[in-house]
Amino acid sequence: MSRSRRRMEGLPLQPGESILLVARPSIAVNWPKYLATLGLYGIWRKRATTVLTNRRILLNRGVLARTERSIPFTHVNDARFFRRGYAGYADILMRGSSRIERIGPMRPSQARRVTSEVLSQEL
Repeated sequence: MSRSRRRMEGLPLQPGESILLVARPSIAVNWPKYLATLGLYGIWRKRATTVLTNRRILLNRGVLARTERSIPFTHVNDARFFRRGYAGYADILMRGSSRIERIGPMRPSQARRVTSEVLSQEL
């Protein structure tokens, strides 16, 4: 079991729910933030976690003001990948609204994987 998945063991999962993917912002993509904050950005990067389960997307953000959001796949209309420079993003389009939830910046390969995992679920 990977270290990321071990950290997620305390995550409240529903019966029959399993973790498919854990994604965090990439260190390589965010190196200017590390440089500008003298390395303190690492605290925020580790606290920005996206977890895909077989039923929903869990978005966790923030250090002092913590935001946790659960998006069931029944509320997801579509997902798309895009790349800007060295950074990749996964945009999750919500059903019944024009709301887009952006996940990233991360390595483009990981953003593609997040997008494909979301699209492979029953939308």
